[in-house]
Amino acid sequence: MISQALNNYADEALKRMGVLAGKIEGYEELRKKVIAGLRKNYSDTAIRCFIEKKNYGALPDSDAYARLTGPCGDTMEFYLKVRGGQIKKVSFTTDGCESSVACGQMVSEEITGRSAEEVMELTQKKILAAIGKFPEESFHCALLAVNTAKAAVRNYRERKNDKG
Repeated sequence: MISQALNNYADEALKRMGVLAGKIEGYEELRKKVIAGLRKNYSDTAIRCFIEKKNYGALPDSDAYARLTGPCGDTMEFYLKVRGGQIKKVSFTTDGCESSVACGQMVSEEITGRSAEEVMELTQKKILAAIGKFPEESFHCALLAVNTAKAAVRNYRERKNDKG
């Protein structure tokens, strides 16, 4: 499963750079290098998160929303649907790299089914532990994802109080 997803991902990445299969000698070697680079830097969990993006996209009729921009310039958004004090559905977007997508996905998975209080206890360290091998220079992406999710919870609490 992950091998085929990596092959497809590498093909798409090379295509975005204008390198097309069958049009350049050594294409398979380039594809292998892209995959080797990903495997060197990311766990299978991280790779799954940024390839599958199961919770990626805006969430219509969300109960809460937050948007933050990190120091690297990446922007992340979180959308929450809350029922009975639990987060029932989560989605996110980011204009960042694979690391931002992986962290957004991991946070969305971690907070689904949790209470607002549990989300407020989430940390960058917990997300990095859940995601596994991850480039150190991208650790800030986990912090951005956690902080954005917490901001969405604060937004929910503000909206709930406004409704009386």
